[in-house]
Amino acid sequence: MFSSIGNLSQHWHVVATASEIGTGRSLKRKIYGQPLLIWRDESRKLHVLLDCCAHKRAPLEVKDFHQNQIVCPYHGWEYDAEGALTKVPSSPDACDKLKCSLPSFPVVESAGFVWVYLGDGTPENEIPDIEEFIGSGWGSKFKTMSFETTEELLIDNFMDPTHTALVHDGLIRSSQNSTWHEMSITTHSHGVRVDYAEQEESVGIGLRMLFGRSMKVRHADEFLMPNLVKVTYWFNGEPRFLALIACTPLEGLDAAPTRAFVQLRYRFGALNYAIKPFLGVLANKVLKQDFEITRDQFRNMQDCPEQKEHLVAADAVAARVSVFRQNAVQKLAPPDQSTQTLRLQF
Repeated sequence: MFSSIGNLSQHWHVVATASEIGTGRSLKRKIYGQPLLIWRDESRKLHVLLDCCAHKRAPLEVKDFHQNQIVCPYHGWEYDAEGALTKVPSSPDACDKLKCSLPSFPVVESAGFVWVYLGDGTPENEIPDIEEFIGSGWGSKFKTMSFETTEELLIDNFMDPTHTALVHDGLIRSSQNSTWHEMSITTHSHGVRVDYAEQEESVGIGLRMLFGRSMKVRHADEFLMPNLVKVTYWFNGEPRFLALIACTPLEGLDAAPTRAFVQLRYRFGALNYAIKPFLGVLANKVLKQDFEITRDQFRNMQDCPEQKEHLVAADAVAARVSVFRQNAVQKLAPPDQSTQTLRLQF
């Protein structure tokens, strides 16, 4: 079913925020072109089935959240929570004869997201741990947004620092005050991490309201298989902000759209109550700007398929991420672990 994505299927994929699926509720999502039916039963347990009846391939519905009865509204075929066929109204003896079932998928709730495992057998890879950013003193905000671009291009956007002073001028960085940044890029067993050396930075109005015109900033961007971006900021030596973004494709590997599940974690002490709405406004503006530039980029790439890309040192992160993902698609071993240092101006 997910053979086209190779070993990308051997990872956990975010399909919803936990708050989207209340007790006795269901929702429908697509991932890599396949429709999923997701529901939380009366005991709050999560379930996921392929949303495609084995009879005429019509979509399904949850008939009973207590008994976990799934029904096809077209001809009334019913299934249990594991996808086994339990009833064919027109032919009561058909269940034993057909011996058909629907694919079911492991599903867990962790760190505010609902994760589905698309591979066969026991999940091989763990869900990223962000427990250090959860609990006492940490606030949170979630946002979901669809982007008209591919999974990999969206990952590239969220991992790329050099566009921030241009696309997000005055919000994250200022195009009038570029500085040199020392960065270390490390390919590890589960992805690619970029660490930026701490330095004094002039900041845009969005951050200036909190920390003044300048502050000591250190941050790390990390790509985690298969499509996660983790951004961590330390302000004046203290961990203050985390963004965990899952870039979940609705269609194929090279197709749009891609749904971004964004989780923001922040710790500003007594100011947390005031920070949340401010972060919401800031995040909305930044994501809107990212949406527009990645949409236009994707459209232009489709219009100019023969135009060669000429890459520079700043593209080293995207290149490493691309190799990591392509190796997985082709079922090759992950890239060797290695580190390189760069100095970029932005």
